[in-house]
Amino acid sequence: MHAWGFMLGVLPNVLIAGGLWWLRRPIAGERRAATVLLAVGCAALLLDALMNLVFRALGPPFVLFLLVPVTVALAVLMPADDAARIPVRIGVAALGIVLAAGAALALIPLETSDSFGGFRIYGTLVHGLGGLLWAMLGLWLGRRPNAEPRRPAWR
Repeated sequence: MHAWGFMLGVLPNVLIAGGLWWLRRPIAGERRAATVLLAVGCAALLLDALMNLVFRALGPPFVLFLLVPVTVALAVLMPADDAARIPVRIGVAALGIVLAAGAALALIPLETSDSFGGFRIYGTLVHGLGGLLWAMLGLWLGRRPNAEPRRPAWR
């Protein structure tokens, strides 16, 4: 269990934080508040990765209690002037909902959560569904709707 927590708590957080910061303009646009929220989210992910690395993922997922308000507020503050940003905004809102559900599950005492598989439900929700939402968000952000298709180099 701790090896999986260690693996799921370090590298993905670093990659997600780096990707979010790299793609901050398509997410936040020119809105300063959205950029600040992204910076807070990236810092939280990197700090959580560092804590997981140092303590070998033995602690509770405190990063959720910072990421939930950041993702919900970011979904509200994201500019919606471009049709290409609408799926990104929906993805960020869905991610906020999934992370909020994971934070709620983290508040259930272990005595209660073990009787219905709390770690399995939490892991499936936050790491499984949350990971899919992070990946979809990356695909939406990496897409260029008005770009010309690339031609192979040999032609």
